[in-house]
Amino acid sequence: MTISAADDRARGAGVSERRPITVLFADIAGSTSIAERLDPEDWTILVGEAFQRMNRTIERYGGNIARLMGDGVLAFFGAPTAHEDDPERAVRCGLDLVRAIDELDASNHISEADKLRVRVGINTGPVVVGVVGTETASEYTAMGDTVNVAARMQASARPGSVLITAATHRFVSGLVEAVDVGQLELKGKSATVRAYEITSLKEGAVRTRGLAGVSSPMVGRDSQ
Repeated sequence: MTISAADDRARGAGVSERRPITVLFADIAGSTSIAERLDPEDWTILVGEAFQRMNRTIERYGGNIARLMGDGVLAFFGAPTAHEDDPERAVRCGLDLVRAIDELDASNHISEADKLRVRVGINTGPVVVGVVGTETASEYTAMGDTVNVAARMQASARPGSVLITAATHRFVSGLVEAVDVGQLELKGKSATVRAYEITSLKEGAVRTRGLAGVSSPMVGRDSQ
């Protein structure tokens, strides 16, 4: 990102601003072993298509793509622009990310052994957002344990699944079908974290504002 672009985003979000957001991590499971079996050019094309699909999906739900990482992506819902339904947007996005990669496999007639499977981890909580770096290199990012836990959720997710924390689940429980996987021990965390695997959206689910059970029309808003 250029400094001018970083400055523009900083003005929109505020520098070193504390706010609640929903963090989404997604990565391609088993990418190293798949890359070993494919020709480097074929692998590069396949990963490029996967990132294009993931990026389009995240942007469609109003997420901010903060970083691309080898075989994964980090996205924020709620920074720099906040919406009343950011947890829901992130969860819907996660389900569509899994679907998008499945469709990529089908369209390319990829063998079962080389099929891509995306793992998605989502967490909601307070962070400090802003532009960090130097005059020659900077990025808009979020800092705090909320981000770390989202990364651990992604690492704990089964290939082709979306795993969310209880902190996110309480905002979307009326919208999704989920399996309570219990308390997870996460690397680097002294306390366990309750997690839920999202299986689908509930049929006829209503949108909510804030905590689950408080019905409201979906209304987007810019951050204050």
